[in-house]
Amino acid sequence: MNRTILIAVLVGLAAISGIVNGRSLFSSKSLTPSVEVLAEEVGSAPQEARRLEAANQILQSRSVSTATQAARTSMAQAIKESPSPGVRVAMIQSLAEVYDYTAMPPMLEVLEDPDPAVAGKAAAAVQHMLGLRYNAEDIADKKKLAKMARRDWQMLQSSPHLELWKKTLRQRESNPSSRSGR
Repeated sequence: MNRTILIAVLVGLAAISGIVNGRSLFSSKSLTPSVEVLAEEVGSAPQEARRLEAANQILQSRSVSTATQAARTSMAQAIKESPSPGVRVAMIQSLAEVYDYTAMPPMLEVLEDPDPAVAGKAAAAVQHMLGLRYNAEDIADKKKLAKMARRDWQMLQSSPHLELWKKTLRQRESNPSSRSGR
């Protein structure tokens, strides 16, 4: 009898703990919406606070790599069109982390954004995705950095080096032990 009560109490505590931590012991469904649903909210939620919350959920989810191209396209569009700097920063970071090169044009556009957080995150993302590092003095001049990054993107985009770089990135992802310095 005591063993049955102990098991019931432990199961109840586990269920309560799961609920507090955002998981259900009795459901295999996640409480976090998919990246596709969140990307839709980033672009169309009526309140700015909800758009920002959805953008941050995408960033925290770390599942952009499995998102549909339509969701990624919506995220890239938010980089250019969202009035919220926080949304733009989250979308830049999310897409840069998965090396989504379809987002490069909007990232290049916001290199000269009036919001320093957006421009700075875009500069870091572009350098990360291109595998290049610009001189710190050049980064201080937004126009010069934007011009250099656009030039480098155009050259890389039309060369076989981009496909080689993508292949290298895919190999790194498939073999985590080959990452140096991480």
